[in-house]
Amino acid sequence: MLVNKQVYDEARKCFYGKQNLLIHASVSKVDSSLQGLSGPIHDVLDDMNPDTLKLFKDITIIVGDVMTGGPIKGRITNPINHALSKLAGVERIFIGFFEEDCFHRHTLPQQYQDMYVDKTKKWLIDNVPASVRIEWDRPLASEFFGGEDAEQRLWQAIQQRA
Repeated sequence: MLVNKQVYDEARKCFYGKQNLLIHASVSKVDSSLQGLSGPIHDVLDDMNPDTLKLFKDITIIVGDVMTGGPIKGRITNPINHALSKLAGVERIFIGFFEEDCFHRHTLPQQYQDMYVDKTKKWLIDNVPASVRIEWDRPLASEFFGGEDAEQRLWQAIQQRA
């Protein structure tokens, strides 16, 4: 029995320790906050052994265009926060952007671009522990947030979080 447990633990470490969870998100049109899209991954996270959840080290959050509806209703109201609360072992979050959603951003009025940057910065600082590295594709982030200056302000604020 002890050998089976050791084999199981080693297989679990080998498999889950190298997985990168993908979570889709969008910017809410209602309040410009970063919202997750609820899906089957949240049921899996709820049912998974807590020791297994600690093995996940990397998450990728793909941010798409604005969500037109109001807040998500149902059992999980903020899917990204829900996932982060379950995944205590996360060391790195990579934030990606859908390329096609980035190109029309520069046509938005400056106040909206600034609001996206401010809301995203606040969400990341409030919800992601400082011990977790945050990375993103800098050119796409510049497009998404309305230019290099906006992306640079956001990047500096995230790197300085305590």
